[in-house]
Amino acid sequence: MYSMTDDSFARLVAEEVKGRASKAQSEFLMFPDNWGRWHEALTALVENLMGQLERLDDEESVQVARYRLMGEMGTSLAEMTVSETETRRKKIRRFMFFVENRLADVDRLISQGEDPSTPEEEDHLSAFLRRAIEKHRELMDAFDLDATPIDEALWLALRGQWEFDGITESMFSD
Repeated sequence: MYSMTDDSFARLVAEEVKGRASKAQSEFLMFPDNWGRWHEALTALVENLMGQLERLDDEESVQVARYRLMGEMGTSLAEMTVSETETRRKKIRRFMFFVENRLADVDRLISQGEDPSTPEEEDHLSAFLRRAIEKHRELMDAFDLDATPIDEALWLALRGQWEFDGITESMFSD
């Protein structure tokens, strides 16, 4: 079974907050099984952003103190440093605002404890799963892999046939 690494999942979460995730990626995050991991990734992202702000403050203090010792030219450099640092702070704070809002959304999902799917979201989930099954079959064909009875049952499910109950361990014995 394919499992997304923690780093890949964290990047997906950050891209989703930025609005750069694909529709399928956003739908993936909405699966209840992903809520806890999504929450952890967002929490880690908030902590990372707070750490960035602290490091900016520290770096700015050190640079400004060093530049001020240089006299008039240093004062100009110190002012530029403060200005540049403030611009970076604003960007980080703006992103953190969106991350914290998304974290609140995920907290709500978890506290409700149920899939909040509307009929429209359910249609999107169905379409997502259909595309996943079709891609599975496409990859099986592309890599010339032999289909198992489980694969065949999955493909039949696309036509409304439920064949999973007929699968037995003996079907996999040589």
